Amino acid sequence: MSDAPIDPGGSPPTPPRRRRQRYGGTHPRRFEEKYKEHDPERFPELAAHVRESGRTPAGTHVPILVDEVIAAATPPSL
Repeated sequence: MSDAPIDPGGSPPTPPRRRRQRYGGTHPRRFEEKYKEHDPERFPELAAHVRESGRTPAGTHVPILVDEVIAAATPPSL
């Protein structure tokens, strides 16, 4: 017989809370280690800082040449 207390309400047990995975160095290299870049809504200043330094935030897409592509794809008017 188990020594664990019985829950009379029958609610499912909650899983244990997981901490974010730590990385060994001072600067994360892989996308999985860049926990702030996984949630740009919570850390908007990070995305702005990365763009100002001339890089693209991990996991995002920054469209460029949109006007040029649309102009090239538009058929000439007669």
